[in-house]
Amino acid sequence: MSKIEPITMNVNEAAEYLSVGRTSLYQLKSQNKIKYFKIGGCLRFRKVDLEEFVEQQVAKANKEIKRREWH
Repeated sequence: MSKIEPITMNVNEAAEYLSVGRTSLYQLKSQNKIKYFKIGGCLRFRKVDLEEFVEQQVAKANKEIKRREWH
């Protein structure tokens, strides 16, 4: 029987997935930098949204690197 991979993560799982602390994750959430929703009052994060956040951060970093190379 194959194991079904969850598509959502709780705060602890999402923080571990991003390699950040829970406090940092709560700050990102409060600043609306990372998408979230609630199920039964509990915060949940979709894996796809966490991956999108990481891609945005990489794109920002690459843009800054290119900007510095031109100056």
